Amino acid sequence: MSEMRFWVGSVFAGSAVAAGVCLCGAATAHADTSESSTHATSKTVAHTSGPRTTSAKKSTTSAPPNTAKVTTGTIVAARATAAASSTTVTAAVVTTQAATSTTTTTTTTTTTTSTNTVTLAVQQLSAAQTALASAASVNPFAGVAAVVAQAVVNDAKTSLTSWQNGNAAAQAQVANTVGTPIVHEIALLGLVVNELQPSVAQAQMSGASLLIPLVGALGASDAATQALSLVSAAAQNGRVYAVIPITTIATTEPVVYISVNGGPSVPVLIDSGSEGLVINPSYVGTKQSLGTATATGSSGYSGGLSYDYSTYTTTVDFGYGVVTAPTSVDIVDAADAQAFANYFQSAGVVGVLGVGPNAIGPGPSIVATSLPGLLGEGLLLNESMGYLVLGPNPLPVRVSVPNAPNTDLVVQINNGALTPVAAIIDSGGVYGTMPSSVAGQSSGSLPVGTKVAVYTADGATLLYTYTTTSPYTPSIVSADSQMNTGYYPFQQGPIYIDFAGTGSTSFDYL
Repeated sequence: MSEMRFWVGSVFAGSAVAAGVCLCGAATAHADTSESSTHATSKTVAHTSGPRTTSAKKSTTSAPPNTAKVTTGTIVAARATAAASSTTVTAAVVTTQAATSTTTTTTTTTTTTSTNTVTLAVQQLSAAQTALASAASVNPFAGVAAVVAQAVVNDAKTSLTSWQNGNAAAQAQVANTVGTPIVHEIALLGLVVNELQPSVAQAQMSGASLLIPLVGALGASDAATQALSLVSAAAQNGRVYAVIPITTIATTEPVVYISVNGGPSVPVLIDSGSEGLVINPSYVGTKQSLGTATATGSSGYSGGLSYDYSTYTTTVDFGYGVVTAPTSVDIVDAADAQAFANYFQSAGVVGVLGVGPNAIGPGPSIVATSLPGLLGEGLLLNESMGYLVLGPNPLPVRVSVPNAPNTDLVVQINNGALTPVAAIIDSGGVYGTMPSSVAGQSSGSLPVGTKVAVYTADGATLLYTYTTTSPYTPSIVSADSQMNTGYYPFQQGPIYIDFAGTGSTSFDYL
């Protein structure tokens, strides 16, 4: 079974992923992605807890001069190299509670995806066929060429329709055969074949785009122009999945390479615990003018880093032909660029790609939502196999919890009582944190050998479990702070983050 599962991952990710995950052990410091800001007026509060520094993520506003202690928000383990220089800081802020939900978790076995843009793509391909059919009335030779182009367009339409009609059933078959050897592997193969259909359609539309100009050259220029425009639009609307290789630095940090405004391809941390892309200005290209900033803000990380940034509208390129429409990107101000670079140098990244729909800052949005077709629906992160998938959930859901990353969970320590906690499912959370009210201790870290089990909010479904080791053991935070999952659940299997609304987090079958 393990061989088949690796093969499935390799099919999704291609040869770059089949080679395995790169574990860069040289990096000894872990990026703390607890980012806190609102545009123009945010402040940063850091506090210490035990032997490691932790940073509180919160949202602040400048208006009422009320003073409140920050007691909730995203708590993540700090960078090891910055802990020594950390100090406790207090500030006058207005506390905004991290969004949580009391909705009962629903366990599902299949995913429901919106296919509006794919349906539109199929309609556009039908219209392209109609336009090509008119070529024969202009010139018989153009009509012959159009017949060939029509056939290729029809193949693309068939491929997209096949994916639409077969995806739910293929996912259900995988979910229903979990634990049944051979049958489950066959079901996985069927799912992979079905999910390759949108990529096949893209290749077919590219082929049609090469054939259609011949129709115009033979005299039916109007029909060719119209058909080519329709196929081009269908190619964008018919984008369903994009598989991007990732690497994992220092065991805990998932990294993807992107290009901003036509700049170089650079590594950024994939952080489900924040929202929005923050990047050092040295790595932003000059392909086009950034124009005037649409907003400004301040943010910071535990260990002493604070910085200002300005938000600009530009494109983000994930490689492999995956490019956003113009979207908001937070660029660190020049005066703070060196401090930002120094802070992240040992982590091997130059920015943070926040993908949490209900995370608090820095915002203003998740850049991936500006991708074409269905690519902006969400993100599947499979750290153990070294890839991410943009688009609708490609795998059947074992269990889904509302909201992403801030949600309600239940935790159990050493087979003790099931205790409700406000939690954050945080890919950038390093080793995680545990509230003192759950841990039964006020500081330090959970002892090595402690068994931790995490359940859905109703306590009915186990999400994941582990026994603490050195160094993987959560640090203790105040009783009213969130539990941070840390990277562990992301290493155990594929997790899908749905970007719609306040999001949802799905633990998938494979």
